[in-house]
Amino acid sequence: MRRAALAVASTATLICASLGSPALSAPADPPSPALQQETSDAVDVVNEFWEIHWSDHFTQSYQQPALFGSSGFYEAESSRLPTCDGELLGDDPQEKYNAFYCPDEDFLAWSVDFMDLGFNMVGDSWVYLITAHEWGHAIQARLDVSLVDTAEELQADCLAGATLQGATEDGTLTWEEGDTDEVVSALQKLGDTTPWTHPEDHGDVSERINAFDMGVQGGVDSCVT
Repeated sequence: MRRAALAVASTATLICASLGSPALSAPADPPSPALQQETSDAVDVVNEFWEIHWSDHFTQSYQQPALFGSSGFYEAESSRLPTCDGELLGDDPQEKYNAFYCPDEDFLAWSVDFMDLGFNMVGDSWVYLITAHEWGHAIQARLDVSLVDTAEELQADCLAGATLQGATEDGTLTWEEGDTDEVVSALQKLGDTTPWTHPEDHGDVSERINAFDMGVQGGVDSCVT
């Protein structure tokens, strides 16, 4: 993927064998320039989509969520961890080595380890998927409660699919050869039992791919109706 398009193929037809669950790496250095740039580009693409299309679907005004430390990145083993609603991120790897949206303070954050490992093992599509998914939670926080699905994580996957497909159609994102396979691989890793996620919380592999694909095929409205 890169900022700018090619229509996104139906990911439901491209499920491949699970690539397994990688172990956590050692505490990361600050994000590499390449990862910083990809993440910055992903934030711009996702935010621009919602700035353009929010009013196509919802009545209230759209406001961009904040990013922790301006870039969203934090080092899981540093002394400066994010807090949410006054509580410091805990010692549980599921919390520290992860990406999340804090609704009480309206910001997104992601650990360097989490983003770097996916970026190196999957590709740049990992960065766009994680950004669009967490942004989906920020969108949920802006919606009437009646529009928020009880399966919030799968709805966020659906909104991610709608966002990335919509940005592709807008011409702000170019879907490159191999990106669909990368997205499927990323969803497999996020659907598997990893140090960061559990299927009972986020859905299993097929559920996550189907939710993302529903957003790709049906757009935002398919995720909230």
